[in-house]
Amino acid sequence: MLAYLFWHRPFGRVDRKLYEEALLRFQSDLAAANPAGFIGASSFQIEPVRWLDDLPGYEDWYLLEGSWAIDSLNAFAIAGHVQAPHDDIAALMEQGHGGLYATSRAKPRHLSNR
Repeated sequence: MLAYLFWHRPFGRVDRKLYEEALLRFQSDLAAANPAGFIGASSFQIEPVRWLDDLPGYEDWYLLEGSWAIDSLNAFAIAGHVQAPHDDIAALMEQGHGGLYATSRAKPRHLSNR
């Protein structure tokens, strides 16, 4: 199992509640699309970190069956009924960084959108 982690923050003028609702809508629609190799997604508010210009933001975890699933996830995130929610959250986002990581746990304990 792998985890695609994505750290991001909204533009300063963006209402946090609106941002969080858009993020959850995107993750919910992505889970409903059920791309090949996608296990589930969760998001967390985070304290300021250096790679977000020392500002607070969000950390998303997208759990995948393997590295091969990242292509499927990327394709589903910007197509079909998932494209509009993706574009909505992307338009509110000032900054984002991501990476693919191996996990040390065989099975996730909790996923919020699956």
